[in-house]
Amino acid sequence: MVLLLVAALVVGVDGLGVSAAAAEDARPDRLFGATRYETAAAIAGWAFPAGAPTVYVARGDDAIDALSAGSLRDGPILLVPPGDGGVPAVVATLVAELDPDRVVAVGGTAAVSDATLAMVAAGRPTARLSGADRYATGAAIARYVYPDGAHRVYVARSDDPVDAVAGGALTDGPVLPVPRTGTLPGAISAVIAELDPAEVVALGGSAAIADDVLAAAAAGRPSSRLAGPDRYATAAAIATHAYPRGANNVYAARGDVYADAVAGGVLTDGPILLVPSCGALPPAVASALDSLGPYAATGLGGTGAVCDALLNAARRLLEP
Repeated sequence: MVLLLVAALVVGVDGLGVSAAAAEDARPDRLFGATRYETAAAIAGWAFPAGAPTVYVARGDDAIDALSAGSLRDGPILLVPPGDGGVPAVVATLVAELDPDRVVAVGGTAAVSDATLAMVAAGRPTARLSGADRYATGAAIARYVYPDGAHRVYVARSDDPVDAVAGGALTDGPVLPVPRTGTLPGAISAVIAELDPAEVVALGGSAAIADDVLAAAAAGRPSSRLAGPDRYATAAAIATHAYPRGANNVYAARGDVYADAVAGGVLTDGPILLVPSCGALPPAVASALDSLGPYAATGLGGTGAVCDALLNAARRLLEP
């Protein structure tokens, strides 16, 4: 039972850990494991305590194919190594607990091999959301999640997933990868035309996505930006846009290593705020905490990802 797995995580069984928070709701202080694969499993078990109809599998060492995966809401994203190197035991265990109807690879066979997909699925039906490149994969995910169109389309820089993973909190449209400069890929132009949004929003400033790229994506539609002077401020802007009435919880993820934030895109009870691994809490994050008014802050990853001092500094801002 997945509930039993989550209970096991609380006491740190099999190398995973979820340290207990307030007794009244057993919300964890952290969702973490010894590796990114175990952290993703801890997030999945917390987000889907009663099982999931679908499990998505993404390459764990490179988030590029999972740039748009934050839109996927009917199941968790589990990470696997590239190639045919096998499936981490924690992934196989959690898939058995979640008992999905199918397992879907995010990306082509270079991202998740057929052999790896079959091992994760363990006899269940499989499928792929993929295309010839990261742009076509993003378009495939967008069509899958928004078959009837979307009110907004968000675009994020394709060669650096930092803004895209923060965009996992956005639920009114997909996040599509675009180049920083140059020509808009045909796969992206085509899917935006199909989705026919009322607005196209860039995640990041003009140094992340040039004005002419945003204009090409909008194709005459209104456009805007969710941006700040750095990745932390941009993630904070995304968070407050996604939760204009505030959020009960926020998740803090390391801003320079993205695996934990990619897996955390499935969490729907609060946004992801990007933070340094340690040091001072960025002012934009402190401001977002004030605006969102959460009662809890949960770390994604262990102390090597987000140190206790920084996470505690964030929590002190939540105190009445």
